[in-house]
Amino acid sequence: MRETTPSIDTGDEHSARIRVPHAHILTVLSRKCMIPGFLMDAWFVNTGGMKLSLEVVTLAVLDVDRALTFYTEQVGFHLDVDYAPDDDFRVVQLTPPGSGVSIQFGVGLTVAEPGSTRGTYLVVTDIEVARDALVARGVRASGIRHKSRLPDWRGGFEAGIDPERRDYASFFDFTDPDGNQWLVQERGHEAKAGGL
Repeated sequence: MRETTPSIDTGDEHSARIRVPHAHILTVLSRKCMIPGFLMDAWFVNTGGMKLSLEVVTLAVLDVDRALTFYTEQVGFHLDVDYAPDDDFRVVQLTPPGSGVSIQFGVGLTVAEPGSTRGTYLVVTDIEVARDALVARGVRASGIRHKSRLPDWRGGFEAGIDPERRDYASFFDFTDPDGNQWLVQERGHEAKAGGL
């Protein structure tokens, strides 16, 4: 007798019918980002709920000591680790204040070109205060800009802070001495103003 492979219909107009073997029927499916062959929630089902946490972003720098000074003294990151067992290997790890994600740079960590990282986000509740603090420490920051034509944004920007201080709408950027670019974005300004 031939074994059949049942299908699961999630009842969600955004998800397709999925054919899976009897032994691997997934009971929790929803409209999440696709992982080849399964929906994102399948990761949690198949791993017992294990999370995937982004922990470290590696930057390529030419001068480790110069980068360390910039990130600690000018940007205000906390130094977690500076490990150098010899001249051919060094790991410097720093964490932005309040962040669950750190950065690393050093010697022997990456083959990427120094300064090649673009568009790493830092999120703040008051973009004016954040920019003023960085500029006061000698960081060369761009002017503040905001998304144009909200809520139907098509990628354009206008100068200045978003007039309504909407989440994710206002930005400025800066680069480290090697040219790695950071984007600073405002989120939670109203909550901050309300004392939440």
